[in-house]
Amino acid sequence: FFFFNDTATTEIYTEQIVGSVRCVQETGLIALVSTLAVLGLFVGLSYNEQESSRVIDESTFANIHEVRTQHFFLNLTVNFDTKTLSGSNTLTLQSQTRRLQQVILDAYHLEIKQVVDQNFNMLDYEHVTPTSDQKDLGQYLVIYLREPAKRGEIFNITIFYSTAKEQDTISWLEPEQTAGGKYPYLYSQCESILCRQVAPLQDTPAVKATYSAVIRTPKALRPFLSANETDSYEDEDFRYSSFRNDIPIPSYLFAIVVGRLEERQVGKRTAVITEAEQIDECAKELEDLEQMVTILEDYIGYPYVWGAYKIVVLPPSFPVGGMENPLLTFASPSIIVGDKSNVAVAIHEIAHSWTGNLVTNRNWNNFWVNEGFTRFLERKGAEVFSGKEYVLLDEVASYPEFTAAIRQFGNTTFSSLEPHFDGRSPDDAFSTIPYEKGYFLLKYIASLVGEDHFQGILRNWISSNAFGTVTTSDFKSHLRREMWQRLGSHQEQRQGYFPPAVYSGSNQLIVSYSLAVLQNIVMLNISPRFAGSLKQITKYYPRSFQSDVGVTCSQSNILKFQSTTYLISR
Repeated sequence: FFFFNDTATTEIYTEQIVGSVRCVQETGLIALVSTLAVLGLFVGLSYNEQESSRVIDESTFANIHEVRTQHFFLNLTVNFDTKTLSGSNTLTLQSQTRRLQQVILDAYHLEIKQVVDQNFNMLDYEHVTPTSDQKDLGQYLVIYLREPAKRGEIFNITIFYSTAKEQDTISWLEPEQTAGGKYPYLYSQCESILCRQVAPLQDTPAVKATYSAVIRTPKALRPFLSANETDSYEDEDFRYSSFRNDIPIPSYLFAIVVGRLEERQVGKRTAVITEAEQIDECAKELEDLEQMVTILEDYIGYPYVWGAYKIVVLPPSFPVGGMENPLLTFASPSIIVGDKSNVAVAIHEIAHSWTGNLVTNRNWNNFWVNEGFTRFLERKGAEVFSGKEYVLLDEVASYPEFTAAIRQFGNTTFSSLEPHFDGRSPDDAFSTIPYEKGYFLLKYIASLVGEDHFQGILRNWISSNAFGTVTTSDFKSHLRREMWQRLGSHQEQRQGYFPPAVYSGSNQLIVSYSLAVLQNIVMLNISPRFAGSLKQITKYYPRSFQSDVGVTCSQSNILKFQSTTYLISR
C-alpha cells in the first residue's frame, strides 16, 4: 500500500485496492492485508503530508520558521479597578535563519506602549489588524530589529503593554460571584489561541518555552500560576509573587488565578487550591489525587515530571469541566458533589500531564493527538480507580453528545480528526469529536494488536516524544515502526504475539473482518456495539464495532463517503 500526497490519487487508489476485496459477509473470504496496509488505511487516506509540512500552524501569525522563543518573563500588575494586566513581557529568542530582520508575535486586544532590545534601544514596530478572512485570529505585532540576527543567535526583546478591558481570556469576577463574597477574583483560559490576549508572544503549540513571572496583586489576594512559586513578599499595599516553570510549555498552558485563595496538601505530591470557605469540602472530595497520579504513572511507565500536582476549584462561572494547566489544573466546582462521583474529570486532567502537556499537538489541526490519547489514558486509569463497568457506562453516556456533534458539523472537516480552519478560530471546531473519536480509534487499534502490546506502543510514544510536539503523521510513523518491530523476523517470534484474529504465519496480518472492518478503520463514526441492555454491559467486546453511517461493502461506496465517514480528513 502506497501513500500519495495528492488527495484524489489516494482516494482512487484506495478504491482500486479495497474494491478488489469482497466482504466477509458476502463471500466468507479472508482478506490478507499487510501491516503497512492497515496502517495506511488508518492514517493514509487523504492525509497530505507535504501540505502539512509547509504550514506548521495555520492559527498563528508568528514567524516561527524564522525565530523561536526560548523563554519569556512576565512582569505584571493586576488591577481589579480597571480590569487590566499591565507591565512587560521579555522574550528570549533564537534566530532560525541567516538574517533575521523582524520578529512577528501574536498580540490581540493589547495596548502596546514601547518595545526595546536587550540594550534598551527603542525598536520600531507595527500592530497590525489582518484582513477579514483572518479576523478570528486577532492581531499581530511586527518588531523590526536594529541589526539582523544570525542563525543560532540568542537575543532579548521587551514589550511594555497592557491588556484591554474587553477581551476573552481573563474572567474578572465581582466579590458577590465568589464563595466568600468579599474579594474580587480572576482566572484565565488560554486554550486554544487566547494567550495572545494576555501577552504578546508566539501563541502556538508548535513552540514550547520555559517562563518566569513576577505578579503584583492587592495584598489581601494571592496569585497562582502554571509554574512553581519561588518567592513572595509584601509591602504596605501589595503582594509581590515570583514564579518559574523550567519545563518548556506551549503558550496555551499559561494560566493565572488570583483571589482570596488557600492551598492544602492532600498527598505527597498533590494539593487543592480554592477559597477558604470551601477548602475543607474540596480537599475531602479530592483526597485521592495522589492515587490517581500513581495509577497513571504505573500504566504509562514514564515518571510524572512536573513535581507537584495542584488542582484549583474555581467559581461556578468557569465555562468548562477542567483545564490541564501544568502545576495548576483548573476544575469546575460541579465536580464537588460529596460522594466523589464526579472526580473522573481529575483523572482526565492528570492524564494530560503526559499527553498534551509533555507530548503536545503541534497545531490545532491535530488536537485529537492531545485529547484522544488523554481520553484513552483517562479510561485506563478509571478502570483501576472505579472499575471496568464504570468505564463502559461512561462510553455509553458520552456517545450521544459525540454523535450529536457529528450531526451538527455535518459534511465539513470539523467532523473529522483533522479539521481545517481557513482563518477561523480553532475554538469554532471544539466538540467531543477529537476526544471520543480519537479514543475509539486507539481502542480499536489496541483490540487488533493486543492490550499489552498497545500499552508498550503507547509507552514508547510518550518516552520518545516527551517535551516535544507531534502530529498524526508522527503517530503513523511511530505505529508503523513499532508494529514492524513487534511482528519480528521469525515465525516463532510472531506466534502468540498478536490475537488470533490478526496472526498470520507469513509476514502479513490476517484481518478477518475484511472490507467492512477495514472501512471502519477509516470511518469517523467508529462506535462500540454494546451487547444487550446496560445491565449486560460487561458483555461488550472491544472488537465489536459498527458504523453509524450504514456503509455497505460495495466498491461504489468508497468515493461516495461524506466527510463524516473519514477518520482523518475528507
